[in-house]
Amino acid sequence: MAAPQTVRTGVWSTHYADIETRIVEAYMDLLETGTPRGVSMPAVAERAGVSVRTLYRYFPKKDDLQRVAAGWFERRTRDAMEVPTVDISNVHQYLRLLWTDLADHLPAVRVQHTTPDGRTLRAARLPDSRAAVDRALSDDVTGERRREIIDLVIAVTSSSMFLELVDRMGHEPTRAAELAADLVELVVANETRRGAGVPEGD
Repeated sequence: MAAPQTVRTGVWSTHYADIETRIVEAYMDLLETGTPRGVSMPAVAERAGVSVRTLYRYFPKKDDLQRVAAGWFERRTRDAMEVPTVDISNVHQYLRLLWTDLADHLPAVRVQHTTPDGRTLRAARLPDSRAAVDRALSDDVTGERRREIIDLVIAVTSSSMFLELVDRMGHEPTRAAELAADLVELVVANETRRGAGVPEGD
């Protein structure tokens, strides 16, 4: 859990959030260097313009910082959408905003697929991603099939798919997002129909 969970209000709350954001953004910036040994906490503190002592007050362990950083792009996208949750009804808007943001930070996205710190960030995102997709699926999809569909949707909307469509194949980020969102809708609709016992072709 990142930082002590003290209730903060008013000016102090804003100040606290600003410093936390600076630290997380500094960590994400440093990821782009892609050093084999990863990013050190003193380097993050220097980049963020805070003391190492302050850094450890907000994030007592590097794991804490990595967990918060794991959802950095997704949180920025949700804030831009001004919605509390992402579901099948807004997946097009969500992916357009998210993948445009990823395109603006392409080196950091590449690093998440090629360094130990990056792989840690991707692994940290997985539980939240599974929970979000689980909420979007119909209750008609159950058991092992539900788990498989959840992981399929995550794969289709992942930074790995983003890199494949945008970085390797050259699609524009917004168009790539539309293609991925279309596929998500097809998968979810098909599984909902199957779970409800609707015959194919109806």
